[in-house]
Amino acid sequence: MTPDSGYCDHDVDVDDDDEHLHVSCIKNNEFYLKNQSINSLNELYDELNILIKNLSNILIQELDNRDEFEYEKETKNTFISLVLSIQ
Repeated sequence: MTPDSGYCDHDVDVDDDDEHLHVSCIKNNEFYLKNQSINSLNELYDELNILIKNLSNILIQELDNRDEFEYEKETKNTFISLVLSIQ
């Protein structure tokens, strides 16, 4: 969406060229939030909490997968080392 809509989905790299866009995006988001009702802010808060919980669960799963792969890799490397040492 555009910065005028109150949201800024633009993936901002804070370069010299993009710094103005970044500042504009922040100001528009602040303006958008300041003009919302308490009910809509509470809904947004609840949605963000749900999103945070979901992303946290995904992160935990991904870290678990990484740990499993790391263990598997170490086990395979150990096995290969032992096989090579026997030969």
